[in-house]
Amino acid sequence: MAMKAPFSFSGYYKKYRYFVFALLGVFLLYTVVDIALIMMDINKLSKGYIEVRVDQESGLADYEWSAKRPARWVALKAVAPLVVRAIIISEDGPFYMHPGYDLEQIKIAVGEAFSNGGRVRGASTITQQVIKNLYLTRSKSLWRKLKELPLAIYMDRVLSKNRILEIYLNIIEYGPGLYGIKPAAYHYFAKSPGELDAKEGAFLAMLLPNPKKNSSSFKKRATTVYARRVMKTILYRMATLGYIRRDEALNFASSKFSWENEK
Repeated sequence: MAMKAPFSFSGYYKKYRYFVFALLGVFLLYTVVDIALIMMDINKLSKGYIEVRVDQESGLADYEWSAKRPARWVALKAVAPLVVRAIIISEDGPFYMHPGYDLEQIKIAVGEAFSNGGRVRGASTITQQVIKNLYLTRSKSLWRKLKELPLAIYMDRVLSKNRILEIYLNIIEYGPGLYGIKPAAYHYFAKSPGELDAKEGAFLAMLLPNPKKNSSSFKKRATTVYARRVMKTILYRMATLGYIRRDEALNFASSKFSWENEK
């Protein structure tokens, strides 16, 4: 009985290499076209607005460019400056200095991805978060992270920092099914975004990494240990940078929200 020839990787490769190269070429072409189309959409963001439509069952949002101003949209200048600063400190300290990405954070994230089975931790700038929410999937894959990079660089070049920040504040989630800083301000504090103080800004900033989980403080009518620690860190950082006085940071950190006293 004749014995089968042993498996030869080199022989297998020679036989199918053109097919593999063709598939790779199609994949790369698709990726390039996809990125180019997204860049065209990014150009539209220099004007107009983003309409956020929330699926009532899943709580997930779909985003659509609109020439008409949505009711929930608020201009950046109408948001209290201390709130904006609290969110920047929490989410992307060097926002106004980087070109859309933070190289050091990317290096750390990529290194962790290789030891995490391809899953990437946050490490996103505000610009990258806008790109992810508007145009990419919610997966934490290394591939999605790599697609974010050229798109974030492009967005940073064609849009002003303030425009990117305004879009960000109006599209991100602040709690289950709660999108945009205007609805969030009314939901948590019964105030407009322009009326919020530093601690209320620190609370909204604390929500952002995981709004569904971190909004439990409001649901329970008592700030969690985690929420107090993060808000205290943000407030002290604001004092260090001169946005508020140190005594104000201490007072805010020790004070309670009005809803914490509710039974």
